[in-house]
Amino acid sequence: MYDRRYSQEVLRDRENDIIMNYDAVDAALFDLLELRSDHHLLEVGCDVGYTQRKFELAVERCVGIDINEFAISQNTGNEAIVMDGTAMTFPDSSFDRAYSSHTIEHIPELLKHFEEIARVLKPGGKYVAVYPWELFRGMAATRAAITLYGNPMRSRDMHVNKLNPKKLDTITKDLPITQTYSTLKFMNTPQWLSVWERN
Repeated sequence: MYDRRYSQEVLRDRENDIIMNYDAVDAALFDLLELRSDHHLLEVGCDVGYTQRKFELAVERCVGIDINEFAISQNTGNEAIVMDGTAMTFPDSSFDRAYSSHTIEHIPELLKHFEEIARVLKPGGKYVAVYPWELFRGMAATRAAITLYGNPMRSRDMHVNKLNPKKLDTITKDLPITQTYSTLKFMNTPQWLSVWERN
């Protein structure tokens, strides 16, 4: 599903997407990350590098990863790698900050993802995730499901998790990361922003 067609048809007009309001999402992410010029930053689910291009100007190193090979081949960020967010090949404690924007709702094995985030973050590091508030799982992916499949019911194939901060606390409770902040923001659509700190 996450291939050329997904990048070209679902995300193609991301910079002009008034429904998702990605500029507001990116601004909120930037504020919560509290970036410094000496930071090493990881984006999980970077696609073709829309956000990565903005953030890499503020840090020493910004790496984007995505499972979508086509997206990585088109990525215009400085460093983009085809990699699964549940099985990263980076050494332990590689990054000061990490973030994902509308990615974790697509990851079937969220515990593995958070284990990897905890592993690659330095002690004191932060992970910020933006994910949709959904009345029912897949609600926020309806438009993408129509675009890709012509069927709004396929949205549940895309969003495999219906998430909220409490559910994520349960998933991460035994890991060396702690959710320190969560808020629901209305940036055209309701979206959660959550922050974890590496113990």
